[in-house]
Amino acid sequence: MTILFNEANQLVFSFGAFASVILAILVLLCGWFVKKKVTFLQEYCIPVPVIGGILFALLNLLFYQTGLVSINLDKAYQNDFQYLFFTAIGFTASLTLLKKGGSKLIIYFVLTGCVILLQAIIGVGGAFLMGQDLVFGIITGPAPLAGGHGSAAAYAKMLEDMGHSGSMVVGMAVATFGLVIGSFAGGPLCGRLISKYRLESTDKDATMQEVKDNIRDLQTSEAQSSDPHSIFVHIAFLGTFVVIGGYLFNIIGDTFSFKFPGFTGPIVMAILMRNFLEVKPIIKINQATVDKIGEISLGIFLSMALISLNLWELFDLAIPMLVILALDVVIILAFIYFIVFRVLGKNFDAAVMCAGMTGHAFGATPNGIANMESVSEKYGISRVAFLVVPIVGGFLQDLILIPFNIYLINLLG
Repeated sequence: MTILFNEANQLVFSFGAFASVILAILVLLCGWFVKKKVTFLQEYCIPVPVIGGILFALLNLLFYQTGLVSINLDKAYQNDFQYLFFTAIGFTASLTLLKKGGSKLIIYFVLTGCVILLQAIIGVGGAFLMGQDLVFGIITGPAPLAGGHGSAAAYAKMLEDMGHSGSMVVGMAVATFGLVIGSFAGGPLCGRLISKYRLESTDKDATMQEVKDNIRDLQTSEAQSSDPHSIFVHIAFLGTFVVIGGYLFNIIGDTFSFKFPGFTGPIVMAILMRNFLEVKPIIKINQATVDKIGEISLGIFLSMALISLNLWELFDLAIPMLVILALDVVIILAFIYFIVFRVLGKNFDAAVMCAGMTGHAFGATPNGIANMESVSEKYGISRVAFLVVPIVGGFLQDLILIPFNIYLINLLG
């Protein structure tokens, strides 16, 4: 790290690669502290790295506007944490969970795919009408909304490397907006359906603790110790997928002149290995350890992406972004209210699943689960909803979202 004054008499802070990681962690911890103090941030499930990162980005904007301070970051390790996070996500993709949800899960999965398609149509169509580059529709559509902050940062990095500046700041802004909308709209939408059609829960004997235990058990393997040796084994295991998967998909991309995000190879290898091990359990994997590695990697990756935001790049793109977001909110909520509810059965379970879909279609799976918990406290519990939504929102939708976004970027980029 170096501190000096440049020719413009600016105080310049230059952070090396490791110092940039430490700064990102400090900013993340700042977000943790703020979230504990602000109820609004807790209610809307705003991720800790997003809180700290946006506060830092606002401070950096102040520095930029005044011209007093300049901050230079070395993001050499950012992609490594990104790839490790997506590899951990890939390892949650157990296709045997499809059996637990039955036909209702398949229908919900297909409807989620329809929402992703609608978001892409709205985004690209809105970008065209607003005179923006068509790829602007990807970074204001399914990538940040259905995908969340992690997905938005990954695809934004890919787009910026292709020459589409401003993608990162727009993607982060849209993802944050989506979290709030998904949390704000899910409960009222479900409550309106329940009241209008006089729906009642059929799971009178269910308790909230029971469904929370079920959600936790969905992705939890046999308990194993997470001592230092075990953690190193799992990091090596996931890291091997990052290295080999990245290498193989670089070859595939070069061979077929097709661009893949850096995480594609690692996540594909992780999905294949997870499902192979369910058939041939030749080694034991502690899913809780994998999840923890993924959570830490996501925190650092997101924090690094957000502290690097140049918010001043958002000024010229704010109006088209807001127009597309407004269209997204109206059309997607109407689709969930009028179509999804009816296709899912027009019953209490369907209404609660609509609350969940609103959460993860605009934000993330925790938002969807929080919506359903809020509804359940007032109207009763739906066991089906608490089984289906975490599975589809947690990883199954990525089976549609990832290849779809990659295809759109290669088509429009």
